[in-house]
Amino acid sequence: MEHKELSFVMHRIMARTRALVEVLILHRSDLFGAFLTGLGQEAVSAGVMGALLDINLAYASPKSGDHRSQWALALGLDELAGRNCGRNHAFEIMKNHLSKGTASNRGRDSNIHWGCLDCSLLPFLCSDMGRLYPVLVGMAEEIARRAHWRSLPLHERPIGVAFFGEGADQQGVIHETNTWIAASNCVRSDKEIEQYATFYDPLLRSTHVARGSPCFHLVIANQHSIFTDPADEHGNSDLASRAKGYGNMIGTNVDGDDVEAVYAKARDAVVHAQQFISTRIVAKTFRRTGHNEDMIQRDPFVLEEARVAFRKGNWKYEIDWSAGKIENVDPEVFKEAWKRCPLRVHRETLIRAGYAAEELNQILYAAREEMWELFQRAKCEPEVNLEEHRKDYAVLPPFPEWSMPHEKPLTVSKTKRLGYYEAYIEILKELLGSDPRVSVYGQDMRTGGVLAPTRKLAESFGPLRMFNTPITEESAHSNAAGRSLAGGRPIVEVQQFAPFFSDAFSSMLTVVANNYYQKRVKFSFVNVFHCGVVRSGGSGEYHEMMPEGFIQYMQGIVIAAPSNAYDLIGLVRSAHEYDGPVAMLLQIAASNEQEFASEIPEEPYCIPLGKAQVKREGTDFTVIAYGAACVVSALNEAEALAKEGVGVEVIDMRTVWPFDVETFRSSIKKTGRFCVFQEDRASRGVGNILVSQLVRGKESVLPSIQTQNIEVIGARDMPIPSRKALVWDRLPYELIDVEARDAKGRVIRKSMHRSSKLVNLIRESLR
Repeated sequence: MEHKELSFVMHRIMARTRALVEVLILHRSDLFGAFLTGLGQEAVSAGVMGALLDINLAYASPKSGDHRSQWALALGLDELAGRNCGRNHAFEIMKNHLSKGTASNRGRDSNIHWGCLDCSLLPFLCSDMGRLYPVLVGMAEEIARRAHWRSLPLHERPIGVAFFGEGADQQGVIHETNTWIAASNCVRSDKEIEQYATFYDPLLRSTHVARGSPCFHLVIANQHSIFTDPADEHGNSDLASRAKGYGNMIGTNVDGDDVEAVYAKARDAVVHAQQFISTRIVAKTFRRTGHNEDMIQRDPFVLEEARVAFRKGNWKYEIDWSAGKIENVDPEVFKEAWKRCPLRVHRETLIRAGYAAEELNQILYAAREEMWELFQRAKCEPEVNLEEHRKDYAVLPPFPEWSMPHEKPLTVSKTKRLGYYEAYIEILKELLGSDPRVSVYGQDMRTGGVLAPTRKLAESFGPLRMFNTPITEESAHSNAAGRSLAGGRPIVEVQQFAPFFSDAFSSMLTVVANNYYQKRVKFSFVNVFHCGVVRSGGSGEYHEMMPEGFIQYMQGIVIAAPSNAYDLIGLVRSAHEYDGPVAMLLQIAASNEQEFASEIPEEPYCIPLGKAQVKREGTDFTVIAYGAACVVSALNEAEALAKEGVGVEVIDMRTVWPFDVETFRSSIKKTGRFCVFQEDRASRGVGNILVSQLVRGKESVLPSIQTQNIEVIGARDMPIPSRKALVWDRLPYELIDVEARDAKGRVIRKSMHRSSKLVNLIRESLR
């Protein structure tokens, strides 16, 4: 595309964006919720879209916007001949703002929380723009690791671009993601390249980059803030110079009101990204609107005059957007800024290039007419049907019929005996070898850290399939979400100990959870949490805390807890196939204990998510348990009580959330007594939520209960100590040594999990 023509296209993008925002402002009373605008800042994203349009990568390149850039990104896609998705993006945005039933948000969200994955425009998943950045990076990395991308000529390789403001730029997740990019784009030595020679393609040999993040980001730096000035926000830091701390990242400033300057910087950034060199562009611009439209005291006469003019088809009406007042901004400075707004300045540039003034004016007038008419159409779209809405409150994709057989009988297949963590290695190896979509990563995954279960496995796969990450829990989790949006099936560990998931809590809550309910966005990845007592205890709160109570609170994540090696393989297989995020709780204490080893069929099998299993049948008491240590403890106590004539039914939840209430109710109605057995704190875990569901409503088990003693047995309500004796005093089970005989009949001592708390409760209940 010749630059003169491209410059004209960028002007169209800015004009259509301006017209869209104008129409939305004039219809503010029809919109729901907060209304964030970027009026007068259209040049920032229009310049980037111009760079992508110039090399025909606008559709293929992942893009994530904030509330000032999302509109122009979407409308820029409409400038291509023939829409990739067949939709009118402006119309879709308007339906979203109006929370219509036919909107992509299903009427359950508003503002600009919209995107088009068919056009690689990320949905606006959360109001925290910083957390979209690692999602974008994950999406770009997943595309770049494919053989097709790596075989393309340099100028044809799609790249990722993220937008966020200088406020979000202060958040830790931005630093984490830039650290991640620095590690991904690190230039390796010849010796390191040769170490993985069999895994490197010509591209990686030429760049000396092991993985690669083909992306850049643009920080929109306002010359004034609404409530917090730059000195309070970031100490007037040189935001571009921060790039120096991230390896070979380039930092550069640009006038964000000059669309041609933004285009030039973005064009260079694209070329660098295609070679795994990331750029940090800081676009300095004037905030000609409030962060929220409702913060501006606009002249009501001007707004009403504009509404009347537009209703009459007078698209030439001059709206004086400077006729307003913003908190903490000098009115004269505000008016002066509008005199040099990007659309006006670029219009003069095009006139000097030979375009007629009237032709350029007509672009804005035509855009206003188009947007006004689209909004009237959007208003006529069907409202949310409350009756239909009530039919589907789902926060998770449905569990499918799995593609492989369930529960293979051990008698019809050859088997091999595996320990708990041996089974973990076995299933990772299988998935990496059979499914090219799979990547496995986390801290110390390749080299093996404290737990080191994957050290040898990493030697069989290249750094694109299995790699170490920095200590960037929040970025790692969102990166996995992004990879899944690009068609990947990542398996990610958050640190090596589950409690460190708290560093990723905000991303798990705002990026992943709730988005299936609102937008039907599917994040298909497995998050592995190593849980519970480390060896014999002593690692304290930050290593041995159980996380499921916090994860269940988020609602949008499935939680599974395999109790033995057999279940581990079957559940991970199913989690891999599932269209939603799965938190897999693996018990550290089970790693080398024979109590948790299993015979594993050679033929593949799966254990469907959402289904519990009756591990031992009984008629007198039901124990609902989850987690390897609790399930095995319950089984051992049930076996001991059987010698006293007491029949204890042990149900392994397998899927901790959502609950298999039907299986639980059936058992309780048979036995008349039950408890929930968990390693988490008795007052905080999922047990109390489960009990509440079982005893309320039409299907309540209360009429069948023969005792008032309904307990949740769990750990004591206290911080986790480090002293070994105190650790085991806190837990709901014990580890005891017993005498046994080996295969040759020799007497040996082995460890066994038991629970005096559980057996005492059962005996007391039966009295």
